[in-house]
Amino acid sequence: MKHSEWIEGLHLTLLYRADSLRAKGMSNYMKQNFDFYGISSTERRNIMSEYRKEIPLPKIVTGKDLVDFMVLSWGNFPRELQYCALDIGRKYVKLLEMDDIEGIEYLITHKSWWDSVDSLAPYFAASILSMDKSHALKKSEEWIASGNLWLQRSAIIYQLKQKTKTDTEILEHNIMALIDHKDFFIRKAIGWALREYAKTNPEFTLDFVENHKDLLSNLSIREALKHFS
Repeated sequence: MKHSEWIEGLHLTLLYRADSLRAKGMSNYMKQNFDFYGISSTERRNIMSEYRKEIPLPKIVTGKDLVDFMVLSWGNFPRELQYCALDIGRKYVKLLEMDDIEGIEYLITHKSWWDSVDSLAPYFAASILSMDKSHALKKSEEWIASGNLWLQRSAIIYQLKQKTKTDTEILEHNIMALIDHKDFFIRKAIGWALREYAKTNPEFTLDFVENHKDLLSNLSIREALKHFS
């Protein structure tokens, strides 16, 4: 079975369980950017688990396999199918290699919104960029210069889960490059990245905010210091 056939089968399975009333509410919550089946997270995962038992997922043995599978899932399907792909994909992120970053960039920049980007950046992009600092710096520069809101957000938040492995030079560089950005999603991301790293290194976050409080937005500062209040 091809991945495309497996995905189409999952789509039909989800469609059979769709709830049009809930779907409307979910779409409204996401600013009507996407259509939905109207299936809750728990129910969606249960449905996918049942479907995988009945029809095993075709093999994913390389990073390219994973990217190709996810790109297919980004097709003309309701939003929950992308959530399924993200759930599956997170189990295979260790297969990703340096050359797979272009595929992850495609996913970040298509059907873009915070719900997909906030998984793609700190799990998928991070798995690749953590391999080589020079590559991470190069991609950060490209993403920041791109003018694409979601690539810029990704540059800020891709290290969210890195804890002690966080490269503070890159984190600070990327925040400073976007510190005067006016968009809510960038300002929120700056605060979020600082707040998350504060769980590992609170002194860094406190010092950064103190040293740049005249440049940081109020939103970024509030988000960064939430754990200190």
